[in-house]
Amino acid sequence: MHCRLLVTLDRSLAGTSEEAREVVYEMLSEDSSFIGSETVRFNSPVCDWFVIGGRWSGMLSGDFKSKRNNYLELGYEDDAQILTKRLYKKFIVEEWEGNEVYFSGEEIAEYVDLNSDGISLEYVDKKWLIVVDYHC
Repeated sequence: MHCRLLVTLDRSLAGTSEEAREVVYEMLSEDSSFIGSETVRFNSPVCDWFVIGGRWSGMLSGDFKSKRNNYLELGYEDDAQILTKRLYKKFIVEEWEGNEVYFSGEEIAEYVDLNSDGISLEYVDKKWLIVVDYHC
């Protein structure tokens, strides 16, 4: 099954959408609790495959219906955007506010902040919002 993950990342770690997508891809690739690793025994990772955007490519910009390649590792330019009030209201639901969310083999997260910050309105304009497609 393919699942959607929304990721936030500090703007200080990436200056452009391309850099944000690269940083997120690299961080998730190195996280054995997210994607399985051959070096960890009996690991229960969240997924076995992922890409930036994928089936949800374009959803942040409202261009969700256009024909896109769902298998591009780094997705498209609009799959990482600065977190605005509009994006916050539309995609970050109230249940995530003030919570730190981590991956574990027992829970599938729909949102994670890669800087381990809780999410709140104060992060508008200070974070990137990136959409990830993963196979669980």
